[in-house]
Amino acid sequence: RPRIPARLGRWGAQRPAIRTSLATGGERGPVSPRVWVCLRENLTETLPNLLKHASATAFSVSISMLNKLVKASFQDNGTPADFKPGMGLAGMEERCAMCHGRCFFSAGPNGFSTVMTFTRLNDDPYTTGGTPE
Repeated sequence: RPRIPARLGRWGAQRPAIRTSLATGGERGPVSPRVWVCLRENLTETLPNLLKHASATAFSVSISMLNKLVKASFQDNGTPADFKPGMGLAGMEERCAMCHGRCFFSAGPNGFSTVMTFTRLNDDPYTTGGTPE
């Protein structure tokens, strides 16, 4: 499976009218592979919906690792017409919950955002490095 930077980069290259960015920060350290898979799958869920619903010209992904917490956010600058949580957002919440994480959505005049939080290890005996590459 492609990694987060590759997936976002490929998607953005195919849609030059939408500026994409990725920011990472915080402490390097182990993060559960299940968390990375969840983030990648939620990004895959988000991108088509961005085209379908948002009329956005910019999309950003931010991933921060803070002590024992991973915080990720997806943000666009579009104008979601009728924000009604559906199957896609429910799937994102479910994937986060399966990793002992939380998922929050907000829509307003400055766009749509998704914020996800996880504990780093989630009691997973297998861990990987702390970067999304």
